[in-house]
Amino acid sequence: MHTFKIINFLVLINILMISNAAWSKDLSFELNHFRASPVIAVQNGYVSYSIFGSWNPEYHLSRNLNLGLNLGVSVFETTGRNDYFVTNYEITAAYELESRFAGIELGYGRQDWIERAGIGSVYSVAVFRSLITKPNSIDRIFLEYSYVAHPGLNTVEIKIGAGFSF
Repeated sequence: MHTFKIINFLVLINILMISNAAWSKDLSFELNHFRASPVIAVQNGYVSYSIFGSWNPEYHLSRNLNLGLNLGVSVFETTGRNDYFVTNYEITAAYELESRFAGIELGYGRQDWIERAGIGSVYSVAVFRSLITKPNSIDRIFLEYSYVAHPGLNTVEIKIGAGFSF
């Protein structure tokens, strides 16, 4: 099933490339984007904190629109003081205002609570502010809200962080 979704995503990219030939000067891959943030997770009245890190490659469809991935990891602690890993796999779409003052990013994917609750769907929305970039610097700041759907363990996550380009 996951292979089918990946193939659909790749086909969509090819269709957009062909249909947007007029934007060809803007079509580009950027593989050097990363993000880091503290994450607050709220589940059934219990609040947990961690640090989230991710790799965020992007494919620019135009000057203001891109598709990307949010591939991240964090470590959480259970009430019994046992640590467990959380991996995050999302496909994202972002739109940035012409002024580069602000943008919005929507994401959908899966989140795996390894050795805890298994895999659930994750839906996210983020607002961000792009910064003037120099090599090896912070390129954005963001605020992200995510809803993770696990049967009986639905979770809300809030992240406030920075993106980096290397």
